[in-house]
Amino acid sequence: HRRDAAGVARAATAARDAVITPLAAAAMEGSYRRAHPAVVQLHLIREAEEAMEAVASLDAAEETRNGANAGSVAERKRGRGVASGHHARVPRDALGPSSASLDVGVERLSDWDPRLALTPSAMATREPILALRRAAYAALGASAEDASAYTWLAQAKLCRASGHAGAAQLALFEARAALESAGERGDALENAKASSGAKKTK
Repeated sequence: HRRDAAGVARAATAARDAVITPLAAAAMEGSYRRAHPAVVQLHLIREAEEAMEAVASLDAAEETRNGANAGSVAERKRGRGVASGHHARVPRDALGPSSASLDVGVERLSDWDPRLALTPSAMATREPILALRRAAYAALGASAEDASAYTWLAQAKLCRASGHAGAAQLALFEARAALESAGERGDALENAKASSGAKKTK
């Protein structure tokens, strides 16, 4: 189905307009504390726009490839199936999105990791950003499962730093499920957990 890119664009414009006024007022007062929530909201709005652009790129790549597949199948049938009196066999990998087309959407979000590193490492700042990114990766499907897993690992690190051990463990479970779904090996999770400060599993 078609994604509502126009609707997302309208909502983003309206949300940005609503945030600009309090941000301008806080800037006039020179109050970073008051301005910070608005800055985070602008960050979220921009990433929502970028996520929609990534999904639209993926959809366009899939449509292009499906159109090419349809033409290729028809050509095979005309060239071999009709001439030989039987239907041409279609290779299994000729149908469905290729790994290259699936990567199109994720590649558009390649600057998200360094951007997150520039934000304050506080739950109030990073948790909503990570949640939005997981929603974006879910819309991108299988190609983004490993990226989704690493947002859970970042969430676990935040929770642990804030003293929420239970929430950190739940985030690690989600990361494991996402990595396994993406076909990652177990040592990939252990290495990622080590970088997030978690204890390795035996």
